[in-house]
Amino acid sequence: MAVQMTPCPCCGQPTEAVRLETLIAVVSPVFAEMVELLSKTPGQFVPTEKIASYVWRRNSDGGPLNANICLSNLLSYNRRKLKALGYRIEGRLGRYGGYRLCIEQVGTAP
Repeated sequence: MAVQMTPCPCCGQPTEAVRLETLIAVVSPVFAEMVELLSKTPGQFVPTEKIASYVWRRNSDGGPLNANICLSNLLSYNRRKLKALGYRIEGRLGRYGGYRLCIEQVGTAP
């Protein structure tokens, strides 16, 4: 996998991570839609409702009724894979809550 020095969309610090295209290629199609949307809004929290409508926009029924829970489960299922590829998705609860994509900071050995 191609590793590059990439600025973190949250803090701007240079860090190592695989290319975003590689990340999208190795996750499920639904999760790839979520990652794609979050990558378009670097450093900003995207409301869960907006993510759900984007992810399931091609479904004639609009997606599952419990879309928030489905997204939470999807993220939980893919968290380890994201970390291994140098990324993480942060969540925030409340009125201005949602998710945002960040690049995992790799600690240096002392």
